[in-house]
Amino acid sequence: MKFNLFCTILGENKDMNTNKSSNVIQKNFRVSRFYSIFKCQTAVVLLILNFVFQVNGQVKVFSGGNTTVGTLSQIDTKFKLQVDGGNVSGYEPCGLYVKSLGHQADYSYAQVNDVNRANSKAFEVMLSGVSKYYIKGDGSTVYLSDSILKTDIQPLGNSLTRVLSFNTYTYKFKDELATSDRTRIGFLAQQLERVVPEIVSTDNQNLKGIDYVSIIPLLVKSIQELNQRIEVLEKQLQTCCPTNLKK
Repeated sequence: MKFNLFCTILGENKDMNTNKSSNVIQKNFRVSRFYSIFKCQTAVVLLILNFVFQVNGQVKVFSGGNTTVGTLSQIDTKFKLQVDGGNVSGYEPCGLYVKSLGHQADYSYAQVNDVNRANSKAFEVMLSGVSKYYIKGDGSTVYLSDSILKTDIQPLGNSLTRVLSFNTYTYKFKDELATSDRTRIGFLAQQLERVVPEIVSTDNQNLKGIDYVSIIPLLVKSIQELNQRIEVLEKQLQTCCPTNLKK
């Protein structure tokens, strides 16, 4: 079966008779599995294609080496590889999928982001162009929390009561039993959802997950509420038994 693939190679192609340069070379191909080498006089672009397309594919390589997949225009010129998942009828589009199921040992690599500065954004997640969190070169994770990004801001209350109702467990993940006997500690999403539904999400497979980072404000507020209770008790103790109060 043949499939249509549209490739645009952007380089400099000089006409030897007129000495004029053209910036774009476009070709239409009907391919199944192949690799092609496109050569220009002042730029050589090696494009190895080993795909089987069920729809028309779009790949474009620009003169600086930037490559786009799924679109013929650059999303942002600072990215060398840009993938546009697009809108595909029948299923939710996915921009990039990395599959590494052939690992024979622990700590094998699936994806590596190598940067040379501790504060570089080695990995970033955005929602409609707005950054949500990123992992820095030093491994720390930063969650965007600037007040200018928020609205309807309200103080958190009654945290201690909710935290005291959390049940903690040890458990093992079923899917890990074949390769690991590790015992983990944590919560059950269904139990926390009854207490703090704001930190529990349910995906399209009806599987529930916990936003563990959002538990931190609850813990901080609980400590503050507990400290207020301690201060009240200390004042009462000072009033009734000042000589027995140890400072």
